[in-house]
Amino acid sequence: MRKKLMTWLLAFAMIFTVAAPAQAARGGVEDFVRRLYQVVLQREPDAAGLADWCDALTSGRAQGAETAAGFYDSIEFKKRDISDSDYVEMLYTSIMGRSSDAAGKADWLKLLQEKGVTRNYVLSGFLMSPEFGKLCDEYGIERGSYTSAAVRDQNPDVTAFVKRLYSVCLNRQPDRDGWDFWTGRLLRHELSGAEAARGFFYSQEFLTKGLSNEEFVRIAYRTLLDRDADAQGFEHWTGKLNDGNSWEFVIEGFIGSQEFSKLCDRYGITPGEAKKVNDVTEAKTIVIDAGHQAKQMKDKEAVGPGSSQMKAKVSSGTSGVVTGNDEYQINLDVALLLRDELTARGYNVIMTRETNDVRLSNQDRARIANEAGADAMIRIHCNSVDASYVRGALCIIQSKSNPYCGSLSGTCSELSNTILKSYCAATGLKNMGIQYDDNLTGTNWCQVPNTVLEMGFMSNAAEDRLMGTDTFKQNAARGIADGLDAYFGR
Repeated sequence: MRKKLMTWLLAFAMIFTVAAPAQAARGGVEDFVRRLYQVVLQREPDAAGLADWCDALTSGRAQGAETAAGFYDSIEFKKRDISDSDYVEMLYTSIMGRSSDAAGKADWLKLLQEKGVTRNYVLSGFLMSPEFGKLCDEYGIERGSYTSAAVRDQNPDVTAFVKRLYSVCLNRQPDRDGWDFWTGRLLRHELSGAEAARGFFYSQEFLTKGLSNEEFVRIAYRTLLDRDADAQGFEHWTGKLNDGNSWEFVIEGFIGSQEFSKLCDRYGITPGEAKKVNDVTEAKTIVIDAGHQAKQMKDKEAVGPGSSQMKAKVSSGTSGVVTGNDEYQINLDVALLLRDELTARGYNVIMTRETNDVRLSNQDRARIANEAGADAMIRIHCNSVDASYVRGALCIIQSKSNPYCGSLSGTCSELSNTILKSYCAATGLKNMGIQYDDNLTGTNWCQVPNTVLEMGFMSNAAEDRLMGTDTFKQNAARGIADGLDAYFGR
């Protein structure tokens, strides 16, 4: 009988020693949950809610961080619509079990209000703090972990960079979708800082603000350089705009600056590259002369200034040995394509003619270039000789002994060689180099660097067919433009 009693007492003691900690643990969990109700929701817990949260914690289905986040993410809490300051203060009370310190609270508010992270980012910081870990230990629960999945919370500096573009460039708070869009693309390295800035400046929202050039420059300074315009810089950039340059010219000028690069570095953003936008006040002027015209002019003009030698004012040129194509039409086709190509590259382009139905002598064509003060004149022609096997491209210029314009021979030679090199590379034609002729009226009267580009031989069957194709004409225009870029060191 005594042995049975001892066995029963031992069993009771074992049950008691197990049950007592369990009850104590349950009490700690309940106190933890009750505290969240009281501090976060500002009310006593309802029985069902308290039981659910306690069961989740004691069973291991939830841990401390997840539970606290559940209260802060609840509809009931969000309906309270408390201020950022009150929100942070509540985190200190509920998560750390103390009042805030001034410096710490200021740092959290800066993240929310200046950088633009969500409240869940700040909540995560509190839940993963050592202080919350100690609080969980006091209540006998596992802390667990919590991380915000919001795009804006992945990198506060990148988020702040986008927020700044909205506030400074567009003068408004960011909308959530737009904020996430730009931040996400920067985080995924799909955009550089330059590309993001362009997205805001070239948006319809910005372009339709009706800003003056002066207003635009001030915004560009604050957005891209993070400062107000200095007087000298403001005068320079507004002057460039008033002289006919585009806003893009200013934007790309700022993007290419060290100040913009440093701004991006501060936010951990790759600056990117500035685009080349030519200054219209410094643009090179190119005169394009499509050689010949539909109707020749047989009356004569002097071959050079003060010369008694006379030549027909202009002929209609040659024609294709196979295709029958008129040279003047091929010349004009390439000239028009070259005009568009050079204009797109920022050149100031002047055409001597844009149709075949004109009456322009060779003197007239040279005079157009002289009066424009052109940086170069490109005279586009096709060649023809009796020997059908001859093929290739060449340039014709004056010799150094030319009595009218020999001083330009060296410059014209450099221009010709540079254009021929690029032209032949683009078209695949043989480079026949430079030929000298002091008997060309258009050359002798021209006072600016110029060259006659003989694009190929219409007397050669293969080149005749080739020059009639659209592909050739496009390649020819691109090749000449590349040559001009090289000549001017662009």
